[in-house]
Amino acid sequence: AFLETGAGAAEEGGPGPAPKEYDSDEEDGPGRAAAAAASVRALLDPLAEEDVFRIRLAAAVAAAMEAETALQAHGAAFRRAVVRRLRGSGYDAGVCRSRWEASGGITAGTYEYVDVVAPPSASADARKRARYIVDADFRAGLEVARATPEYAAVVAEVPASAVVAREESVGRAVRVASDAARRSLRAHGLHVPPWRKTRYMLAKWLGPYKRSTATSPARGE
Repeated sequence: AFLETGAGAAEEGGPGPAPKEYDSDEEDGPGRAAAAAASVRALLDPLAEEDVFRIRLAAAVAAAMEAETALQAHGAAFRRAVVRRLRGSGYDAGVCRSRWEASGGITAGTYEYVDVVAPPSASADARKRARYIVDADFRAGLEVARATPEYAAVVAEVPASAVVAREESVGRAVRVASDAARRSLRAHGLHVPPWRKTRYMLAKWLGPYKRSTATSPARGE
């Protein structure tokens, strides 16, 4: 069963501004796109020495996903299987289901992903355990039709197999990518669809969610 939780980082003051090296007011062009791509890479795939726990977790996620490759086309079952393997390896993993209502120009929706809560010893602040988002579909969630080469370069910096990153880093990366997507669509004379607006994207990974550590199929599946 899914357990109700509070909102993620989005409700605790938001995921924060974009990294300093990325200026959302900078003029369009290759330099801007390169800065956005560098920010996304640094946020979603930081250097090993910056987060040792994440490196260990990413290796465990890769092993779990490889072992469950046969289930990858079966979304929910695949996520449960990955959670089962991560929990078997000692990680506090769960399947999270976010849900949000239509408001302010965005459509209602739901989304599922995996999270892992780090032990106090792996968190900078022992009073608040770090939470990591694990999502094999993260890159697909950023893609847009008719992307400019500059935006394609930004998306290409997202790890292809799965994103394993702290929730605050995910929020900052989503803001950078959403801004780049808006500019890419605008370059083609297109409007940003509701499902690619920043608030919609943040709601997927950082909005209120229910968390389940159950690894057996839900009734009716």
